[in-house]
Amino acid sequence: MCCRFAINETVITWLNQFQPDEQLCILGDISPTNVAPVLVAGREGPHVTHMTWGFTRQGKQLVINARSETVWEKPLFREDMARHRCVLPGAWFYEWDRQKQRNTFTAADGSILFLAGLFNKVGQFVILTTAADEIMRPVHDRMPVCIQKDKIHDWLFDDNQAAQHVLKQNELLKRIQPIQQCSLWG
Repeated sequence: MCCRFAINETVITWLNQFQPDEQLCILGDISPTNVAPVLVAGREGPHVTHMTWGFTRQGKQLVINARSETVWEKPLFREDMARHRCVLPGAWFYEWDRQKQRNTFTAADGSILFLAGLFNKVGQFVILTTAADEIMRPVHDRMPVCIQKDKIHDWLFDDNQAAQHVLKQNELLKRIQPIQQCSLWG
């Protein structure tokens, strides 16, 4: 699962190559219902736009994630999987464990994480999730689908590669242990 990710200066610098005329300034934690920079397919290549995190359904709960294993079966996601894929670059993402402690996950090599997503016609996105790997499993049974940097173009533009990509997890994660809270008064 993914319920919060973060954007830092490194991510902004990387995104600016796709939108050099307009400087991006969204920094910090991105939570559901927040606006975030999103990389999408354009006529002349990838470009950055801003979208809101979460699909809203009339009278229903906000949907922030989509299970990659069933995305082709669900009416809410099927069309967007076919036509509206996106990438959410981030420095790290958070997940809370059973003790309600926040755990931070980064790319093992310290680079930018590229999370696979879908967007709809009204400018909302969701993050695709998959079964947790050995790093994530002690914290949660789901994790975001991460895309390798050299596969971003395939994810955005190549329907056959995109369909295959959701079936496997490529990115190696590193978990940063939660910081223990301490008291000044004993």
